[in-house]
Amino acid sequence: MSELLTKWLAYYDPLFFGATFTGVVHGVGLMLGVGGWCQPGGMHVLYRGSSRVSIDYDTPVGAAGPGVSSITLFPWITHDADTSYYYTCLPIGAGGVAAVPNSKTPQIVRVRIDGEGDAMAPAPMAPRNLRVTPVAAGAFRISWTYPQTTQAPAPSTFNIYTNGGSGDVDYESSIATVTARLSGRGAGCYGWISSAYDHATRVTFAVRAEDSDGDEDQNVAVASAVADAEGPSAAEIVAASYGDDE
Repeated sequence: MSELLTKWLAYYDPLFFGATFTGVVHGVGLMLGVGGWCQPGGMHVLYRGSSRVSIDYDTPVGAAGPGVSSITLFPWITHDADTSYYYTCLPIGAGGVAAVPNSKTPQIVRVRIDGEGDAMAPAPMAPRNLRVTPVAAGAFRISWTYPQTTQAPAPSTFNIYTNGGSGDVDYESSIATVTARLSGRGAGCYGWISSAYDHATRVTFAVRAEDSDGDEDQNVAVASAVADAEGPSAAEIVAASYGDDE
């Protein structure tokens, strides 16, 4: 019996012999009729993680045969409420070898889950490299970047939020919006000048991307700086000495 099982595993799971989650998923795929990597065309396997860099490629969460346009999660895979998951799909050939993920432009999709445990509409990616710099008269320059090529919905505007100088950032009411530029020179770099704040006030800002359907990313990255609304103190000469003329 063990010899027959060994031969069966060698045929249907030539890489892992059924001893891993990846091996199990291919056995399940065969039973569900979606094919396996020893079937013509191979199969597509879905993976996920809590961030773009922590996708668990050892634990498949769904599988489908060749020639499909969608993959359904396995029945035992669930979602936690009020969180996000990052999904990617890898094709696995008939010889059992998976495609290598593209490290520069990985095909990764973020799925947001609401408080009821249901998937929300996709939103744009979060802005990157948020910076706050004091400028003249107590104002600030808020700057950020945004990748011109992403797999997420394209933003139409960027919403700017602040704490007004105390407490937490108020995400219920933006203080300004900046129109997104999706092509052309400088499309990925943005900046905005705030109104003036009292001298020495530390102010915190945040920026979120919003698409044309009104779906906004929910990032909580912030940056802060101290307002500079006064000039330097006047210099005071307390002593002087004069040298001899040459």
